Amino acid sequence: MIDPRRRYRTVRRSTAFLLYLVVAVPTLVALFLLTDRTVLLARSVWETLAP
Repeated sequence: MIDPRRRYRTVRRSTAFLLYLVVAVPTLVALFLLTDRTVLLARSVWETLAP
């Protein structure tokens, strides 16, 4: 028979991992997109200022 405490710990660990993924992935995507936009913006401003 499966030890319920051990199973609870495993479930809690996997839940924490899923929560981490749900938080981390969109954060990374948002940071990547923001960085991309910032680089494009900076480049256009630089080309406008320095012909």
